[in-house]
Amino acid sequence: MNVPSALEQDYSQDPRIPDKQYFRIGEVAEIVGVESYVLRFWETEFVELTPTKSKSNQRMYSQRDVGLVLRIRDLLYEECFTIDGARRQLKMGATAQKTVPARTSAVLESVRKDVQGLLQLAKE
Repeated sequence: MNVPSALEQDYSQDPRIPDKQYFRIGEVAEIVGVESYVLRFWETEFVELTPTKSKSNQRMYSQRDVGLVLRIRDLLYEECFTIDGARRQLKMGATAQKTVPARTSAVLESVRKDVQGLLQLAKE
């Protein structure tokens, strides 16, 4: 199965992105909810994130860039990935399935049985 990488994926369809072609770093920071220095740091950590520079040397983010920044933010802040983990997720692509390690599945099954046992005791 050929999974598209972060470079091939289109993140620009995110409804949080205003209908505009290019954004300055301050606008992106406001949309995403982080400071400008965080965006500059992410540019060094995520090779997929490459905003163009204007003639006056200002960063200009395309809709695709803003969508990618939102995805990075979601991975780091909402899904609690590390930067390395977020990099791996982006490389795996959006269609990659999330797998649960066997040990985790076993622990979850054990907890599920314990909870069902407790519910049965509570009913009695």
